[in-house]
Amino acid sequence: MDNNFDINKALACIAYICNSFPSGSCREIDIIKAMYVAERESICTTFNPMVGDVMMCYSKGPILKKIHDLLRGTKSVRAYMPLWKKYFTEKKQGKCKVVSVGGELPDMSVLSPADEAFLNRGIGFVNSCEGRSIVHETHKSKNFIEWVTARDKGEKLIDIGVFLRQRRRDLTERDIETIKERLA
Repeated sequence: MDNNFDINKALACIAYICNSFPSGSCREIDIIKAMYVAERESICTTFNPMVGDVMMCYSKGPILKKIHDLLRGTKSVRAYMPLWKKYFTEKKQGKCKVVSVGGELPDMSVLSPADEAFLNRGIGFVNSCEGRSIVHETHKSKNFIEWVTARDKGEKLIDIGVFLRQRRRDLTERDIETIKERLA
């Protein structure tokens, strides 16, 4: 999905997540997990990605690669950093990096009502972890079977087919392979 990454939609999604919290800001890890859940829900429901990012297996759980890299400011997303800095500010709070929407919002019209529903599911997951480690909750959760499977096999890429098989029993193996090919 890396070639299909939509930076404008990703920025709108992150702004939506930040603005869903009363402070207008949230922790980097919360954005990473909410975005992962939203992307996965979009694929499971519509068979289309929301932002078209690559799903990766990291030691702290499943992530979307470019979203993760944006939040970390890595070289792989250097071309996107001017846009990132235009819309978001970051500050360190203890061990956490907190992201806030700056003065200007990205184009929020790129989000459909379905996108907002998927983002709300991701935000709901984050909120359900309040008071507990979101990383711990991700690790122990049977809801992230695709991450557990990739981790146990020592794979970096997450196979969304594992999740589709669990959640969408109405799909045949051929359907799942067709969806995976389209997402590649």
